[in-house]
Amino acid sequence: MYTPGELIVAHGESGRDVFFILEGRARVTLFSENGREIFYGDRGPGDIIGEVSAIDGKARSASVVALEPTRAARLPAPAFRRLVTDHPDFSWALLEHLSSGIRHMTDRVYEFSTLVVRRRLILELLRRADDRDESTSRVFIDPAPTHFELAASISTHREAVSRVRANLSCSISQDHVRRLFRDYEDGRLDVSG
Repeated sequence: MYTPGELIVAHGESGRDVFFILEGRARVTLFSENGREIFYGDRGPGDIIGEVSAIDGKARSASVVALEPTRAARLPAPAFRRLVTDHPDFSWALLEHLSSGIRHMTDRVYEFSTLVVRRRLILELLRRADDRDESTSRVFIDPAPTHFELAASISTHREAVSRVRANLSCSISQDHVRRLFRDYEDGRLDVSG
């Protein structure tokens, strides 16, 4: 069991074991040379971490830290390789998982390279939003991310998120869905439309 803040995998370490998250939530992250934290994403039950090092034999490409009490199963790299070799269905699922990660990173590089902070923030909030409750026409982000967490997720600084957040009171549209970004309510971010 990993406690909140405990490192599951450390960037640059030589470990090759693969972890399957059974319970809890963990964050994939890196720190820049000046100490700024960069979030790559959160992982939860059913997610796999450490597979890249098990596949290519190189050092860990990011750190993974528990956000809450987290239980993970550890599979040594040789057993992981046998699993991939001996079970084509698992291999195909792994390929789909890796393809999804590549698509996600491609989208993020595009966003960071071409979009202003305001637009990146809107897209991040929409990604984090729960499914719309048709009875109330409300969408929540629960738990509400801090400005620091949002900044680390969209490659900017907390002050920029605070500034955009303060001015973000207009409708947001993606896929022809109108949503209005409102104040924090009961520790959840309310995105209504």
